[in-house]
Amino acid sequence: EDDEGSPLSEASGLLQYRIKKEDVGKFVSFKCIPIRNDGIVGEPGVFMGNDRVTPGNPTVLSLELNGEAIEGTTMVANRRYWGGEEGDTVFRWVLTSSDGTWNEIEGATSSSYSLKCDDIGFYVSVSCEPVRIDGVHGSLVTTEAIGPIIPGPPACRSLELAGSMLEGGRLTSHAEYTGGVKGNCIQQWFRSHDDGSKDELIADECLDLVLADVDCRIEVIFTPVREDGVQGSPKSVSSDTILPGEPKGVSLVIPECFEDNEISPIKAYFGGKEGTGKYTWFRTTEKLDNLEPELVASCSEVVGETLLYKPSLVDVGFYLILCWVPTRCDGKTGDPLMAITDNPVMAAFPSVLDVNLKKTSSDLYSGVGIYYGGYEGSSLHKWYRESSDGTRICIDGAASSTYEVADADYSCHLLFGYTPVRSDGVIGEEKFSEPSDIIFPGKLYVSEPIGYITFKFSILCN
Repeated sequence: EDDEGSPLSEASGLLQYRIKKEDVGKFVSFKCIPIRNDGIVGEPGVFMGNDRVTPGNPTVLSLELNGEAIEGTTMVANRRYWGGEEGDTVFRWVLTSSDGTWNEIEGATSSSYSLKCDDIGFYVSVSCEPVRIDGVHGSLVTTEAIGPIIPGPPACRSLELAGSMLEGGRLTSHAEYTGGVKGNCIQQWFRSHDDGSKDELIADECLDLVLADVDCRIEVIFTPVREDGVQGSPKSVSSDTILPGEPKGVSLVIPECFEDNEISPIKAYFGGKEGTGKYTWFRTTEKLDNLEPELVASCSEVVGETLLYKPSLVDVGFYLILCWVPTRCDGKTGDPLMAITDNPVMAAFPSVLDVNLKKTSSDLYSGVGIYYGGYEGSSLHKWYRESSDGTRICIDGAASSTYEVADADYSCHLLFGYTPVRSDGVIGEEKFSEPSDIIFPGKLYVSEPIGYITFKFSILCN
C-alpha cells in the first residue's frame, strides 16, 4: 500500500520470483526500468499485486522416524512443513502388535517419545497432522512402523534422595529403572563419615535419620537388575550433611520417692548430642495438674539444682517437681519439660540406731537411741532383767526411757529395749542396748542426820 517495501535482492534482474513463507500477508510488487538499445533509460514502471500473499495449505512434505527400537531410546519424528507459519502440529504415537492390533499411546503428543518397558514387543509409528498458525489443519501423514521394540540393558536413568536432611527426618530414594522387566534390584544405604569411612545401614526405600547420622552424609547405591538376573551399572547419590534436630525433652518421669533414697529421673532426649541440661527441683504441698513454669515457681520451693536429688526428712509428705531444660552440646536449649511425682515422698521404714543405756546415778539408768524413718511417733521403751543363765525377763511397768533399780535386779544385768514407731503408727523392729554391768546392792550408810532424840535420865537416891 503506502509502504515503499523492501527490495528482494535474490530476485533482482529476474523476471520470476517464487513466493516464500515470509511474504505471507504482504503485497508483492515488480519494478521495471526500460532501457533502449542506445542506452537511453525511460521512466520506471511499478506493478503491484492486487492481493496480499496468502499462505498455502499446511502440508507435511516429509516425515521420518529416527531412533532404534530399543527400550529407553527417545524416538524423534523429523518432518518438513510447508504452508505458512506452522502452529500446533498434532503428533500421535501408535503401538502395533504383531497381529496388527494398534493402540494410540496416551499422552504422547510431542515430536519425540521415549520407549518404555511396556512397549517391548510392539512396533512403533507416528502420525503427523500439520496445523497452520491460524488453526487450519492439513492432511495426516504416518510413518512406517519400526520394531519390534526390544529390551534395553538394565540401567538406572535417574536416582534421587527426597526428604528432610535433619535428625528425625525420613529420606526416600527414587530410582527410575529401564531395561526390560525390573527384577530384584539392589539398593544399599551407607552412612559416610568425614574421614572417608562408611557404615552400611539396613533400609529399603526409606531411611529414618537418627542421632548417629548427624554430621554425616547418607549415600544410596542402586544397582539395576533385570528379571533374568542381568545387572547394570550401579548409580549412587549422596545427601547433604545431616543436621541435628532441635533440642527437645521427649519424656521425663520421676520414680517413687523415699526418704534418703537418691532419685534418678528417667528422661529421653532428642536433638543432636546432648549437652549439660539445666535441672531445678521444687517441693510443693499439693499435686499440681498444671505444670506451667510460672505457676510452679509461684507456689513451690526450690530444693535442688542437679539431675540427682536425695529427699530428706523435710521432704517427707511433699510432692517433688523437676523442671528440665534440654540442652544440645552446642548450647542450644529447648523448651522446658516438667514432671511431678505420683505420690508424696514416702518416709523411710522406722528404725533406731545406737541404742544404749547410761547409769546416771547409783540406782538410776537412762536409755537412749537415734530414731530414723520419717517423723517419730510414740515409740515404745522397755527394760529387761537378764539373769546369769541368760534368761531375759521384761520388767513390768518399766515403760519410760529411765529406770530405777529395784531389789529384784540385784545380781542381774539390765537391758534397754527401743521399739521405733513412726508418726503414722508404723512400727519398726525393737533394738536392744548392750547389757549393763551386774547390779549389786550399795553400801549401808547414813547420808545425813534427819533429827535429834533427847534422852532424859532420872536418878533416884535413897
